Amino acid sequence: MWTIGRLAAALGLGGTGFLAAFLHMATFEEGTAAPYFAPVVAAIGLAIGWKSVGMAADKGHGGVLSLTVRGAVGLWVCAAIAFGMEEAFMRSIRMQYDGPFEALTSVPFLAWELFLTTLTPLPVAALWGGAFLTAAVCAGIVRRYG
Repeated sequence: MWTIGRLAAALGLGGTGFLAAFLHMATFEEGTAAPYFAPVVAAIGLAIGWKSVGMAADKGHGGVLSLTVRGAVGLWVCAAIAFGMEEAFMRSIRMQYDGPFEALTSVPFLAWELFLTTLTPLPVAALWGGAFLTAAVCAGIVRRYG
């Protein structure tokens, strides 16, 4: 169901994801091509905002801090898993694994490595600050119009 709370959460987390990914791209090694990194993280932010944060705000589950944690952690973890899966897929194409089971079992470890590389101050501050602003605006909109 289309609601203004879900729309606000989706747009806010999508923009937050794009900004945090763009700031994180500055920490990549020289010559690393990542043309789809920021748009994919923004799409993940749109989905998390719509399905998780917006739905929780519409139903009145939790306050601003609860919605902030839900949005920031959901975006961070889902993006790490998505790019861990992408890295495992690329390694399997280059025949670096003995079989498909080894590729599947490497996804959590690759996601954890990616998660640890994102622990730089500027992208983390952008992620948590954007998630807080998104949650505050979404909760305010739901209270006023919902």
